[in-house]
Amino acid sequence: MPFTDVRDPAIPSDIINLLHNQTFTEGLGLSEDVKCIRISLVPEGYEPYPFRNGVEECMEDILKTIVVLLEYYWQVCVRGCRLLNLSLHS
Repeated sequence: MPFTDVRDPAIPSDIINLLHNQTFTEGLGLSEDVKCIRISLVPEGYEPYPFRNGVEECMEDILKTIVVLLEYYWQVCVRGCRLLNLSLHS
């Protein structure tokens, strides 16, 4: 298992392992790996929502989206709440 300096319980080890395996085993570039991970976090048939509207996404924006999604899923798990339809609160 890859070593990380900071462990956040919201970021599952599966995601870290996937990033490590795709980068070092399959030889994908970091930007392709991060995009694959972000796409895997949204339901099939949906596109990930950009972190900032109207601005071309950079690596930082894509990583922020991943962390926000993972933190949201973690909070739902911890609190035992139902998923909220965030489109109703925009």
